[in-house]
Amino acid sequence: MKLFCGAVVMVAVVNHVSAAFVTTTPLSAQSRLSTRTSSSPSCMKLCALTERQMQFWEDVEEGLDDVAQFYVESKGEDIDRIRAFGKSARGETPAPTGYGPGHQPSEEHVEGLTAKPFWDISEDLDSFPWAAKLEAQSAIIAEEFEAKLSRDAAAAAAAEQQQQSSGMFSGDSAWQNKVMGQGWSAFRLQRLGIWNTKNCEEFPKTFKLLRDLEIPLAVRGVCFARQAPQSGVQAHTDGRNFILTSHLGLKIPQ
Repeated sequence: MKLFCGAVVMVAVVNHVSAAFVTTTPLSAQSRLSTRTSSSPSCMKLCALTERQMQFWEDVEEGLDDVAQFYVESKGEDIDRIRAFGKSARGETPAPTGYGPGHQPSEEHVEGLTAKPFWDISEDLDSFPWAAKLEAQSAIIAEEFEAKLSRDAAAAAAAEQQQQSSGMFSGDSAWQNKVMGQGWSAFRLQRLGIWNTKNCEEFPKTFKLLRDLEIPLAVRGVCFARQAPQSGVQAHTDGRNFILTSHLGLKIPQ
């Protein structure tokens, strides 16, 4: 997709499966290689985990027994899929294969989830009950967004700063630009499950709306995202199949 004028969307990352064990593990300053290898002949490889990741998974395994007991006693279900996800995320089992033509399996993979190139909420309202309500109240978000741009523009003019647009957006990480394509920038309200209090104070109605709708937000968070003119979004993967990215268009070129 090529964007010939700048586009702005609100991006919210939501959980794709309620029973999945969702994780985000930052890299530690020091790392080491785990010499554990899979017993599977097709997956005899060195698992490169940081020390912090190794400790994380040890803690997870200790807690999963209690979780498993709860599911058996209260729901009569097992958590085999969650345990299988852990093995896949640690590289202890063979890499997952695609479910169909064009499907690129994710690095952190939960088996049994539906794989689609695009999710149309109008065709599946039961799975996304909050989406239509968010769309219906998108004017609230757009109004606060425009007000923020106006404040930033006024502050820039008063300081006689030369800026291309405003100070609201900042370039994402080098890795993000490599994955998404150049021209991507974002203003984040939530990241890694933590709300940015300072940023949310500038969008009080939007923040309240997102909370009131009880959107099942995943750890990747919520942001205003902008794609620069004459740029595009490269084909890419999020690295995990148990979250979906929802885009609400605010300023879309014709």
